[in-house]
Amino acid sequence: MPELIHYAIPGFVLLLVAEAIFDTLYKRHLYEVKDTFSSLAMGIGNVITGLFTKGIILAFFMWLYQFRIFTLDERFWWVWLALFFADDFSYYWFHRISHACRYFWASHVV
Repeated sequence: MPELIHYAIPGFVLLLVAEAIFDTLYKRHLYEVKDTFSSLAMGIGNVITGLFTKGIILAFFMWLYQFRIFTLDERFWWVWLALFFADDFSYYWFHRISHACRYFWASHVV
């Protein structure tokens, strides 16, 4: 499934431009350029941190796979159920750690 945020990026940019134009035309002085750059920097930093982290995790799991103790047979329904709960459990702990550790917080989408 594609990341839906990638489809929204052109909309974000269009809205940023529209906000700047509206602010200039109506002289409301609500638009802050430094806020825009700050938000863009946070978004780009999020993407870079996410790519770096996912690359390291993928490499680690590819290395770890050779030491597996057993292989689950995907033909059984209970395997999929167990994997569903295991995935949810691991995401819960990742999310919880994201609120306590600054490195993980950097990749946490607020």
